[in-house]
Amino acid sequence: MKMPLIKVCQTLDSLYNIAMAYVEEKEIEKAFGYFLRFVDAAVNKLPRHSNYSIITPEYNGKLCRRTIHAINIAEKLKSEILKSYCS
Repeated sequence: MKMPLIKVCQTLDSLYNIAMAYVEEKEIEKAFGYFLRFVDAAVNKLPRHSNYSIITPEYNGKLCRRTIHAINIAEKLKSEILKSYCS
């Protein structure tokens, strides 16, 4: 049974918010993991949902901005993580 679309959107919002909270707390590895989960769900899983077409343009725009932001932050976190393990 598929998760209702509203629940998927709430989960996406939660993943993003948790990742941002971990960034503020300087928990870079946890933040990185949550950003990866968020991006995977937003880019790979959400578009396959049977009700994807009913997402509002406003929410879709917000999701696109958040996805780009998450990717950019995840790239920065990745370099920080690599520095701490490879130095």
